[in-house]
Amino acid sequence: MSENTIAQRTRYHRHLEHGNFSLEANTEAAPEPGQFYLLQQGKVLLCSDDFGTAEAGYRELCRAHWERDLVSDAPLRRMASAWGLLGLELTHRGAAQVVEQDGVPADQVRLTRMRSRARAMQVRDERIARLARAKAATAAAAATAAK
Repeated sequence: MSENTIAQRTRYHRHLEHGNFSLEANTEAAPEPGQFYLLQQGKVLLCSDDFGTAEAGYRELCRAHWERDLVSDAPLRRMASAWGLLGLELTHRGAAQVVEQDGVPADQVRLTRMRSRARAMQVRDERIARLARAKAATAAAAATAAK
Protein backbone atom coordinates (compact mmCIF):
# COMPACT_ATOMS: atom_id res chain seq x y z
CA MET A 1 0.00 0.00 0.00
CA SER A 2 1.18 3.53 -0.72
CA GLU A 3 2.32 5.87 2.03
CA ASN A 4 -0.56 8.15 1.05
CA THR A 5 -3.68 7.24 2.94
CA ILE A 6 -7.02 8.94 3.27
CA ALA A 7 -9.19 9.27 6.30
CA GLN A 8 -12.58 7.63 6.11
CA ARG A 9 -14.28 10.95 5.27
CA THR A 10 -11.51 12.91 3.51
CA ARG A 11 -12.72 14.09 0.12
CA TYR A 12 -10.31 13.84 -2.84
CA HIS A 13 -11.16 14.98 -6.36
CA ARG A 14 -8.83 15.65 -9.26
CA HIS A 15 -9.70 16.27 -12.90
CA LEU A 16 -8.59 18.18 -15.98
CA GLU A 17 -10.53 20.99 -17.53
CA HIS A 18 -12.18 19.62 -20.69
CA GLY A 19 -11.41 16.07 -19.56
CA ASN A 20 -14.03 13.38 -19.10
CA PHE A 21 -12.21 11.54 -16.30
CA SER A 22 -11.32 12.07 -12.66
CA LEU A 23 -9.52 10.56 -9.69
CA GLU A 24 -11.79 10.60 -6.65
CA ALA A 25 -12.21 9.34 -3.13
CA ASN A 26 -15.09 9.95 -0.76
CA THR A 27 -17.12 11.99 -3.22
CA GLU A 28 -20.69 11.63 -4.36
CA ALA A 29 -19.43 9.86 -7.50
CA ALA A 30 -17.23 7.40 -5.60
CA PRO A 31 -19.20 4.19 -4.94
CA GLU A 32 -17.53 3.30 -1.62
CA PRO A 33 -15.68 5.40 0.98
CA GLY A 34 -11.99 4.88 1.67
CA GLN A 35 -11.07 3.87 -1.90
CA PHE A 36 -9.56 5.77 -4.81
CA TYR A 37 -11.66 5.61 -7.96
CA LEU A 38 -10.55 6.42 -11.47
CA LEU A 39 -13.74 7.43 -13.25
CA GLN A 40 -14.38 8.17 -16.91
CA GLN A 41 -17.75 9.54 -17.92
CA GLY A 42 -19.10 8.31 -14.60
CA LYS A 43 -17.90 4.72 -15.08
CA VAL A 44 -15.36 3.11 -12.75
CA LEU A 45 -12.14 2.27 -14.59
CA LEU A 46 -10.15 1.45 -11.46
CA CYS A 47 -10.76 1.09 -7.75
CA SER A 48 -7.83 0.86 -5.34
CA ASP A 49 -6.93 1.59 -1.75
CA ASP A 50 -3.44 2.46 -3.03
CA PHE A 51 -3.09 6.08 -4.11
CA GLY A 52 0.02 5.38 -6.20
CA THR A 53 -1.80 2.78 -8.28
CA ALA A 54 -4.78 5.05 -8.85
CA GLU A 55 -2.59 8.06 -9.61
CA ALA A 56 -0.57 6.09 -12.19
CA GLY A 57 -3.80 5.28 -14.01
CA TYR A 58 -4.86 8.91 -13.79
CA ARG A 59 -1.52 10.09 -15.24
CA GLU A 60 -1.96 7.75 -18.22
CA LEU A 61 -5.40 9.21 -18.92
CA CYS A 62 -3.90 12.70 -18.61
CA ARG A 63 -1.15 11.77 -21.07
CA ALA A 64 -3.68 10.53 -23.63
CA HIS A 65 -5.83 13.66 -23.14
CA TRP A 66 -2.86 16.00 -23.55
CA GLU A 67 -1.56 14.09 -26.59
CA ARG A 68 -4.93 14.65 -28.30
CA ASP A 69 -5.02 18.34 -27.34
CA LEU A 70 -1.44 18.95 -28.44
CA VAL A 71 -2.80 19.44 -31.97
CA SER A 72 -5.87 21.46 -30.94
CA ASP A 73 -6.87 24.52 -32.96
CA ALA A 74 -6.96 26.47 -29.69
CA PRO A 75 -3.47 27.83 -28.86
CA LEU A 76 -4.12 27.98 -25.10
CA ARG A 77 -5.26 24.37 -25.08
CA ARG A 78 -2.14 23.33 -27.07
CA MET A 79 0.10 25.14 -24.59
CA ALA A 80 -1.67 23.69 -21.55
CA SER A 81 -1.30 20.23 -23.05
CA ALA A 82 2.36 20.82 -23.82
CA TRP A 83 3.08 21.84 -20.22
CA GLY A 84 1.14 18.86 -18.92
CA LEU A 85 3.12 16.46 -21.10
CA LEU A 86 6.41 18.13 -20.20
CA GLY A 87 5.51 17.69 -16.55
CA LEU A 88 5.22 13.96 -17.15
CA GLU A 89 8.13 13.65 -19.57
CA LEU A 90 10.51 16.57 -19.97
CA THR A 91 11.95 15.08 -23.16
CA HIS A 92 8.58 14.97 -24.96
CA ARG A 93 9.59 16.40 -28.34
CA GLY A 94 6.10 17.28 -29.58
CA ALA A 95 5.30 19.21 -26.41
CA ALA A 96 8.62 21.05 -26.56
CA GLN A 97 7.93 22.01 -30.18
CA VAL A 98 4.57 23.52 -29.20
CA VAL A 99 6.25 25.61 -26.48
CA GLU A 100 9.01 26.68 -28.87
CA GLN A 101 6.57 27.58 -31.68
CA ASP A 102 3.55 28.91 -29.81
CA GLY A 103 5.06 30.14 -26.57
CA VAL A 104 6.18 33.60 -25.61
CA PRO A 105 9.82 34.17 -24.64
CA ALA A 106 8.99 33.56 -20.97
CA ASP A 107 7.72 30.08 -21.91
CA GLN A 108 10.97 29.26 -23.66
CA VAL A 109 12.93 30.49 -20.61
CA ARG A 110 10.76 28.30 -18.38
CA LEU A 111 11.45 25.26 -20.59
CA THR A 112 15.19 25.96 -20.60
CA ARG A 113 15.19 26.23 -16.79
CA MET A 114 13.22 23.00 -16.44
CA ARG A 115 15.73 21.20 -18.66
CA SER A 116 18.69 22.68 -16.77
CA ARG A 117 17.21 21.66 -13.45
CA ALA A 118 16.61 18.12 -14.73
CA ARG A 119 20.20 17.86 -15.97
CA ALA A 120 21.52 19.09 -12.62
CA MET A 121 19.40 16.53 -10.77
CA GLN A 122 20.65 13.77 -13.07
CA VAL A 123 24.28 14.78 -12.49
CA ARG A 124 23.66 14.86 -8.73
CA ASP A 125 22.02 11.42 -8.77
CA GLU A 126 24.88 9.97 -10.82
CA ARG A 127 27.41 11.45 -8.40
CA ILE A 128 25.59 10.00 -5.40
CA ALA A 129 25.49 6.58 -7.10
CA ARG A 130 29.23 6.74 -7.88
CA LEU A 131 30.02 7.67 -4.27
CA ALA A 132 27.85 4.82 -2.98
CA ARG A 133 29.63 2.34 -5.29
CA ALA A 134 33.04 3.65 -4.21
CA LYS A 135 32.07 3.37 -0.53
CA ALA A 136 30.84 -0.20 -1.04
CA ALA A 137 34.05 -1.13 -2.89
CA THR A 138 36.16 0.38 -0.10
CA ALA A 139 34.20 -1.51 2.53
CA ALA A 140 34.54 -4.77 0.56
CA ALA A 141 38.31 -4.24 0.17
CA ALA A 142 38.65 -3.53 3.89
CA ALA A 143 36.70 -6.69 4.75
CA THR A 144 38.87 -8.77 2.40
CA ALA A 145 42.05 -7.29 3.88
CA ALA A 146 40.85 -8.04 7.41
CA LYS A 147 40.56 -11.78 6.63
